[in-house]
Amino acid sequence: MRIRKQDFGWPKADGRVIEPFFMGFVVARVQKGSQIEFTQTRVADGLWLPSPVRINAHAKILFIKSYDMDAVITYSDYQKAEPAAMASSARPSRGLQAK
Repeated sequence: MRIRKQDFGWPKADGRVIEPFFMGFVVARVQKGSQIEFTQTRVADGLWLPSPVRINAHAKILFIKSYDMDAVITYSDYQKAEPAAMASSARPSRGLQAK
């Protein structure tokens, strides 16, 4: 993880699974070696928003089916929300590849 001294933002974080773990009790077991890379973009003073998120995951569903995921989720076209707005209009575009 990197942290900027000017505004304590963290533009990038990488994570890698070193021990398998369960998600949803026993629904899925995420395997060792799965990884996620989370990148943020500074859009204003002290305001960081997600940019690309890369996921490379290997899981076992209900102990039966293997599932591999290699995805890049990209966020862009951020627009300033009006004070009354509840959610941002930015929507992710997904580039998914199932193996």
